[in-house]
Amino acid sequence: MRYEAKLSHLSRILDDSDKELERLQISQAEKEKFRLALEEAIVNIMHYAYPEKDQKPLEIVFKKEKELLIVEIRDWGVAFDPSASSKKVDESLSLEERPIGGLGIIFIKKMVDKMQYRRDKDCNELILIKKI
Repeated sequence: MRYEAKLSHLSRILDDSDKELERLQISQAEKEKFRLALEEAIVNIMHYAYPEKDQKPLEIVFKKEKELLIVEIRDWGVAFDPSASSKKVDESLSLEERPIGGLGIIFIKKMVDKMQYRRDKDCNELILIKKI
């Protein structure tokens, strides 16, 4: 599935993603968890991969291999490897006291079993893997 990476398209992207997860016969509980991680990853790409005036596509590919759900998210924006983010969060602080940034990546990592990243020429590919 290919879309223009704009927040105004988010609802359609998530609706289409739900259909793909249903097509792959992902359980409702797993679908809900995975959808949250997917939404966070997509919104991060929309906010950070492309300068505001330079919108390019966002591509999402869903696969099911044995007991794994694999979703590849591609963009052609600024290179950034979220899988390498090792930002530590002081969980003793309230949300208001915590520094801004990085929490989305931590959230994604908690919702999936594995996150991989690769850069091929001008393309970022984020791969989210969930045991189902």
